[in-house]
Amino acid sequence: LIARRAGVSVGSLYQYFRGKEAIYAAIFDALVAEMRAFGDGALQTMADPHVAFATALRRILDAMVTVHTRDDDLLRAIERELIQVFPQWRGSKAGDADLVHALAAILSQRRDCRPVDPLVASRLVITVCHGVVKWLLHDAPSGTDPEPYLAQTVAVCCHAAGVFCQEKR
Repeated sequence: LIARRAGVSVGSLYQYFRGKEAIYAAIFDALVAEMRAFGDGALQTMADPHVAFATALRRILDAMVTVHTRDDDLLRAIERELIQVFPQWRGSKAGDADLVHALAAILSQRRDCRPVDPLVASRLVITVCHGVVKWLLHDAPSGTDPEPYLAQTVAVCCHAAGVFCQEKR
């Protein structure tokens, strides 16, 4: 699948990599870098004081759906294989703790957020968003309209962050 998506033969692929583990290591590094860049961009969106929390969160959710639909089959296959080759992938998900702490700091600074506990709120927001996007893309019945799920996700996350929000797109 990787060679086919890259548009090269399997033999050509192994000219650049020693074996399957080296290929997965390169993919793992690239995914970590991509997810880190996505997380940084999401944090910048969330930190913008001129953008309402609900609007920022909806933009992030829409971007998450776009990123995951871009190459869904490849991403699923890679994740399945990465968990076997790199067991640490299962637990860490590339800097998850850093993202939680960074979002907690942003929630503490935003004027429109009053979470009871910013760290708990940030963990809930990240977990809910990731879970809903994953469900929509992998487990939702065919033909499911994502709109009501994304809108309700924003509402749930607003509640967790201590925001009374009305989404503005």
